[in-house]
Amino acid sequence: MNSAVILPDLPGLYVHVPYCAGKCGYCSFHSRPLKACPDDEPERMTSVLLDRARDLADRFGVSGFATAYVGGGTPTALGPDALGTLLEGIAGLGGRTPFREWTVEANPESLTAETLRVLRDAGVDRISLGFQSGQAEVLRAAGRSAGTSEGMSALELASSWRGRLSVDLMIGLPGQDPEGVRTDIGRAAAAGAEHLSIYELTVEEGTPLETAVESGTVRLPPEALEAELWSAVAETCASVGYRRYEVSNWARPGAECLHNRNYWRGGAWIGTGPSAVSSVPLPDGGTLRIQETRDHEDFLSDAGAFAREEIVPPATAAFEAVMTGFRTREGLDSEAFRARFGWAPEDLLRGSFAKWKSLLEKGPRGPAPSDRLLDILNPFLLDCMAEMEGRFEGRALRPGGPA
Repeated sequence: MNSAVILPDLPGLYVHVPYCAGKCGYCSFHSRPLKACPDDEPERMTSVLLDRARDLADRFGVSGFATAYVGGGTPTALGPDALGTLLEGIAGLGGRTPFREWTVEANPESLTAETLRVLRDAGVDRISLGFQSGQAEVLRAAGRSAGTSEGMSALELASSWRGRLSVDLMIGLPGQDPEGVRTDIGRAAAAGAEHLSIYELTVEEGTPLETAVESGTVRLPPEALEAELWSAVAETCASVGYRRYEVSNWARPGAECLHNRNYWRGGAWIGTGPSAVSSVPLPDGGTLRIQETRDHEDFLSDAGAFAREEIVPPATAAFEAVMTGFRTREGLDSEAFRARFGWAPEDLLRGSFAKWKSLLEKGPRGPAPSDRLLDILNPFLLDCMAEMEGRFEGRALRPGGPA
């Protein structure tokens, strides 16, 4: 399916390492505790991860990658030796041009001085540390696998990292309070983090946290308190020099995540690993999406045979571009949007933009959300979706204008 598509620019590379030390109670990402796997599986998985990335790169005529992001799961759970082997293979996928950015995710329980050495020697220049919270009772209530002491030790160790450091925090955890949020952001800043990813807790279906919340064992913060938590985020980030550039991301100037920015701008990326996704823009404005299987044995036996492929039609791809573009403070690139879909967003969404004009701004290349709109984005996006559905119902959106 669309095997003849050749990418004109270097895409991003996402490598999904599907292992962790232990499953957190709130986590719905695809991963498996290492202790539950056959001893030889991680080594086999490393080989297949790399082979699958090469196959996809060959298919789309890719000679290298602009950025690399190794996530999971927890890549550092592999241990220094296995992680080093994987990173050596990923470095070989970069071609003649070095990655503009290379991120590896780490969790507190598996970040060691030896791990940092392996990352540095491989050429990794950015770590994303899953700290989440420094409040012990909050971590316990949420079912976090790593405790406070591990988190604090990892943060101290990460402060010695000479590359870029991003720290993950969560908001809306059981028992969380604004002062704790302020303290956690201050700790990340003191450790030298240039970037913060701050996510709102979502109670995912089928997780232990969902069971605990439904049974009343765990209580989430009420709406008024959650608003106070987010106010604490905004005030504290501003006070220590972090600027919000996306719904869930803050950074010091120049430290924005290049890999994720490619996602939000609708760029191409190749994903390898169980549950990973590849996304390739097509000449007609649509998108080829490849979903890797979640089954480890299927992936290990023949990853390509078990992957699912679908064509996202141009009209749907256009809404996805609106949705991801408006997640960022820079907003949409009107010229690029028109070149791909045949419409300027200002014309396509005239009604929605008029309704929300008090919360829209002029971005560097087109319409952009204000900080306030980022806080209440969903109603705006629903209006955009309704306007686009009404305009293109039963028709395809093609470059050059509507059908």
